[in-house]
Amino acid sequence: MKRLRLSADFNSRTVEGWYCALHHGGSRLDDVAEELGVREGMPVTVYNDEPGDEFEFDGFLGLRPSLPPPAPQWVAIIDDSTFRPAQRSSTT
Repeated sequence: MKRLRLSADFNSRTVEGWYCALHHGGSRLDDVAEELGVREGMPVTVYNDEPGDEFEFDGFLGLRPSLPPPAPQWVAIIDDSTFRPAQRSSTT
């Protein structure tokens, strides 16, 4: 299965270690999740694309209850041991 590539704000890490500000193709993941067919546990590559500081990690998606309800929020749980320089891709 091909991993979905998501950009993230790496300053958005929660105390649980989840990354919340996820984007795909310039849109918030929460807004395009249904269209992309994402699901909990789906493997992803999460990357930072700031010029001069491009890197990525592998991980998986989870759902975090949002405060206040009703809609939960998609989060990425990354494996810190997979850190590497980012690979350029035209299909972000």
